Amino acid sequence: MKEKDHKAKMKLPIAIAVLVLVLAANTEAQDAVEPTLEERFTKFGEQMQTLADTIKTKTMATVGDIHDSQFATDTRKWFTEAFGTMKDKLEDVFKQQ
Repeated sequence: MKEKDHKAKMKLPIAIAVLVLVLAANTEAQDAVEPTLEERFTKFGEQMQTLADTIKTKTMATVGDIHDSQFATDTRKWFTEAFGTMKDKLEDVFKQQ
């Protein structure tokens, strides 16, 4: 019988201690839920930086894809050949004079 009384007496202080810890943790969690204005601006700045980095990466990849495309390569080749032909013709015209 003494053992049961001893266990019953131990359960009450433990239950009270657990209850106090739960209430303290709940109070801290409520305080942490609402970010300050400074934290909001910091988070917003970080999100904008992430967005800018993502846009930069995607833009660089797209420009690289366009630069390396067959159309761009053929167009550069055509302009190089056309410019070379025009340059040769101009040299011939000015040599004759």
